[in-house]
Order: sequence, then C-alpha cells, then structure tokens
Amino acid sequence: MPHGKSKSARTLAVEVLNQFDPKRNYAGPILNNLLGQTGEKQRATDLVFGTIRNRRAVDAVIVAFSSRPTERIPAGLLNIIRLAAYELIYRPQTPDYSIVNEAVENAKTLADKKQSGFVNAVLRQITRHITNRQTPLSDAHLRTTLPQCPATGCEFNTPLMPDPKACPADYLNAAFSLPKWLITDLPVFLDTYSD
Repeated sequence: MPHGKSKSARTLAVEVLNQFDPKRNYAGPILNNLLGQTGEKQRATDLVFGTIRNRRAVDAVIVAFSSRPTERIPAGLLNIIRLAAYELIYRPQTPDYSIVNEAVENAKTLADKKQSGFVNAVLRQITRHITNRQTPLSDAHLRTTLPQCPATGCEFNTPLMPDPKACPADYLNAAFSLPKWLITDLPVFLDTYSD
C-alpha cells in the first residue's frame, strides 16, 4: 500500500469476506487483489480461509450465543463476528481481548454505536462460554468441544454439537463444517477405493 497506512490482517480479512460470495466467486482472487494492503499477509490469508473453511461451526457458535439467527445479522457485521469467532475458537494463542477489541473497532467503521455494541455483546457471550481455548481432545466431551486439529479443541460450558453417537453425520457437519453430501457419500467412496 504505497504512501498509506498498512491495514491490519483482521481489517483486510473482513474486506475480503465482505466481497466474497461462495455461490459466485472464489476468495483467492479477492484476497490476492487486496493482500498488498497489509504487512501481515500470512495472517490475513489464514483468517480469510480459516473463517470460510469453518463457517458452519462458527455460525453454530454465533447462533448459540446471539439473540438473532445469522440471516438477521447484516452481512458486514456478521463477517466481523465470524472472523472474531473463528479466531477465538481456532487461534487460542491470540489474546481474546485483542480479538474482541479490534472486531468492535471494525464494526464502528462499518455501522453505528448500537450495532458495534451488538458485535461486542455477541463476542463477550462467546468468550464467557469458552472454558478452555485449547484443551486436549482426549479429555474433551465431543458435544461441548469444537476440534481445532487432531489433538486439541476449544471447549465450551454448554453443548453446541449434535450427539456424535446418535447422529454422526450431523456431528461431522457441525463440528468440521463438512457439507452433508460429502458425509453421505464418504462411506461409498471409502468402500469403493479401499483395499
């Protein structure tokens, strides 16, 4: 970004998410066009693709702790909340106060004080319900923990996920943001191509 102030990775990631429509385009070209505006290229890339990749799980958390379904939250505000929720859940090394603070600041540039207050309230609710931002999955309850990687997850004090024993497909869809068609077709694929 010549002769100007560099944008933070979060601010740039929100801009990309606001331009991205999963039904019409890919995030990669949008990100590439804007990436020169930040000095935090790797972080911005992780935030964009991590938020998109985990959208179903992130949205389930937002719905659980906000007073509105995602369809009733203005798109720009929803993307700010999604990005911050992604970071709270999947990036435990980042301090939660900095995530919430920058999300609220980004909301203030996009909306009025009441709406930035809504962003703050939702994110504070999420942080209140997180009991451990990085807990070993071997000790975790699957209904209250969102997996981050094969070894760890973000643990909440309330069940967010469907029961994996009663409905494994719904659990995989919610916990890993996998499309239902993939979950449905996976056993057939494995039977067809396994030895």
